[in-house]
Amino acid sequence: MKSKLITSQRRRGNIFGGGRMKIGIDLDGTIDKYPDKFRMIIDELRRQGNYIYCITGTLGDINVVFKKKGHKLDSLNIKVDELVVVRGKDVKEVARRKAMFCREKRVNVMIEDTELYLEEIKKYSPGTLGLLLK
Repeated sequence: MKSKLITSQRRRGNIFGGGRMKIGIDLDGTIDKYPDKFRMIIDELRRQGNYIYCITGTLGDINVVFKKKGHKLDSLNIKVDELVVVRGKDVKEVARRKAMFCREKRVNVMIEDTELYLEEIKKYSPGTLGLLLK
């Protein structure tokens, strides 16, 4: 059986039209660094009809990590529309897969804490605005 390279699950259904944005936010080192602030931001963005992805990556077992990240979001009381976990053999591949996801889903904005991920987003998903959280 081949291992999945990406897994995704809707956390809340939401189809929107004109003017709404798709926003990706990394979990580790980003959302979990400032959970109270991100909870308020995400709640307001969703209230306005924007679609929020939590996009995170792993080198490990994608199914195990997906469950852990879902529990982590729940424990932080963070509600997103979709949790996405990408898998790669190394950090560079994880970064590329995150970027490819952004391109495929036409994510407008991606918030990250790691420059490498934003470099890959710029390369593979030039239509996505990358924001670095320091």
